[in-house]
Amino acid sequence: MFFRPGTLVWPQRQWLQAFFALTWVGAALWFAYFVVPNFVRFVPGLFGLLVVAFSLVWGCFAVYCPKCRLRLLFYAWSNEAVSGWLAWVLTCSKCARCGYDAQVSR
Repeated sequence: MFFRPGTLVWPQRQWLQAFFALTWVGAALWFAYFVVPNFVRFVPGLFGLLVVAFSLVWGCFAVYCPKCRLRLLFYAWSNEAVSGWLAWVLTCSKCARCGYDAQVSR
C-alpha cells in the first residue's frame, strides 16, 4: 500500500490505517448531513464530527517515534507544509527530534 519498510511509521502502520479509516468514515457522515439533510439526521452528523475529532486526537498519540516518542502526526501538522505533511509522515525514515534512523535499525 502506501507504507514502506524502513520508515518510522512502518511498525505502526495498522494505527495509521485505522486513523485514516476513522477520519474518512466520520467525515462522510458529517458531510452527508450537509448534502442530504433529509436522509441523514442531526445525530449521525454530529456523531461523524465527533468521530473525526476523536480520530485526529487519537492519531496524534498513536503514531510516534519508537525511540523518543515524538508524535509524528502532530509534528507533521505543525512543522510541514499543508500539502506535504502526509508525504512526510509516509516517507520519513529519520526522526526530527532524536535522529533515530529506521532504516539502520531494521
